[in-house]
Amino acid sequence: MSLQYALPGHGHVPEYQASGVPFVSSSHALGDTTSFEFRFPYVTRHVTIFNSGSGAVRVGFTENGVNSSPNANYFQVVANSASPRLELKCDKIFIRKDVDDGQLNTVAVMAGLTGVDPSRFFLVSGSNGVEGVG
Repeated sequence: MSLQYALPGHGHVPEYQASGVPFVSSSHALGDTTSFEFRFPYVTRHVTIFNSGSGAVRVGFTENGVNSSPNANYFQVVANSASPRLELKCDKIFIRKDVDDGQLNTVAVMAGLTGVDPSRFFLVSGSNGVEGVG
């Protein structure tokens, strides 16, 4: 008899039905339009982005996504505001300033985490068949 239980993966529904484990990371300073990769310790159940800077920031799910132009594969969080609570599962996000205005933007990330290890999550990319991420 085996006592090794299967580990949850990204398709394990109960991980997304229960409340997420709280996770907050603040004070990520963005000084120019270089993208910043933010990795979560576990796959998310929901994410909220807070922008306390003077300009908009781009948020996407691939580096190509936040750097894309003219087709936008990102969304913006305008100055001194927050995104809505985004009910999505991801293991990382990319953030960058929309325009290099010489000012610093401080960004905070709040998430609810599942028990799914990022190693058990699939690669989110356009080349892997995920549309609209860049």
